[in-house]
Amino acid sequence: IMEVSRILNIEDVEEALEAQGTPILHMATEKEYEETDRYLMTYLDKNFEVKVNGEKKDFQFVGKEYKDDVVWCYLEFMDVTDPQTFSFRHKVLTGLFEAQKGRLVPERVLYILSDHKFLAIKGVGVE
Repeated sequence: IMEVSRILNIEDVEEALEAQGTPILHMATEKEYEETDRYLMTYLDKNFEVKVNGEKKDFQFVGKEYKDDVVWCYLEFMDVTDPQTFSFRHKVLTGLFEAQKGRLVPERVLYILSDHKFLAIKGVGVE
């Protein structure tokens, strides 16, 4: 299992979802729409892709939590074995906000817990 956390600004993601016809979600409020998780999962599935060793991996939306003005979305990618290379297709919020960019900090190392041991992988690609 590989876990990924996505951090999104609540106002921006609500605006992006509403632009696609989603009802007003009222995220992080008492009036939050009960189908918010489903809409977030569908949106991320269309706009965020992970490839491991050149193969696209499907994810499970595990859940979300709010902190200040952001929502942390937790994803699990199953069937990730012997990871050597990673690439990401990141189009989250780019349709609505042209300045939105995926960013990779080259000096960062990705750590993955696999078979109860940590693997360090450098050079994670972002598309």
